[in-house]
Amino acid sequence: MLRLLARLFSKSDPLRGGWAPRGRHDGRFVGYLVTSNRKTIDTRWQDFGATLRRLLWRLLMLVLACGLFWVVWESVRALHIF
Repeated sequence: MLRLLARLFSKSDPLRGGWAPRGRHDGRFVGYLVTSNRKTIDTRWQDFGATLRRLLWRLLMLVLACGLFWVVWESVRALHIF
């Protein structure tokens, strides 16, 4: 069960580590992809998504750091009063 979940949520290439066993790919389909000269994934959207995720992650870390700083600041102020 754990192996199935690991395979479902892995970031590996489906042709290498996904559901299809190795060595059983249809060569005609791969040949079609090579000769059609067509990208299977629009990399602009993929790059945009990766950039957006990085930006949101950095924004989240900045908000958490500011929140931590505020808690420490207020704690120091409260201890200074007593």
